[in-house]
Amino acid sequence: MISCKVAGGTPALALRPAPRWLAWLAENALRTRARVLRWLPKRQQPKLRTQVPRRDYPGGYQIEALGPPPAGPADGATLHCPFSGQNSGAGRATEG
Repeated sequence: MISCKVAGGTPALALRPAPRWLAWLAENALRTRARVLRWLPKRQQPKLRTQVPRRDYPGGYQIEALGPPPAGPADGATLHCPFSGQNSGAGRATEG
């Protein structure tokens, strides 16, 4: 059984543990699935998640292309700190 505790012994996300009957049901369902799959023929080709069609990526996607855009302005504009109002290069300590 998986323990969902973080350092210090407090439960992660402060969720109550699942009822015992539900934990039993989930564990036995997975064991039954494993027993059934043991008797089926092995897959001829792997089923990769990147090849499963998705509505939010109708043309597919490459993992390398996912994620946030590169940091910094693309047009070379100066960044301003929303808290101090300083430019991105200003305000650095200099020795002298």
